[in-house]
Amino acid sequence: MKLTRGEIYFIGERDHETGKATPYYKIGIVRDKDGRGSEKRLKEHQTGNPRPLFIHKIIETEVVERVETLMHGVYAQLRR
Repeated sequence: MKLTRGEIYFIGERDHETGKATPYYKIGIVRDKDGRGSEKRLKEHQTGNPRPLFIHKIIETEVVERVETLMHGVYAQLRR
């Protein structure tokens, strides 16, 4: 197993009219060695999304790729 320290982020979006969070989330990673954090990724994702985005949760881990793979598996049935 590859041991890479980093963060798993869950980015959500808000409805323009109500301001409430939609049920859609992006699960992604940032590796410590890449020199950028989840806030930077939020800004990068916002560029391509017309709805306001926010960070719902950040999980720090020593095995970032493995945890991301597991999270994608857990939520695979909900993917859109």
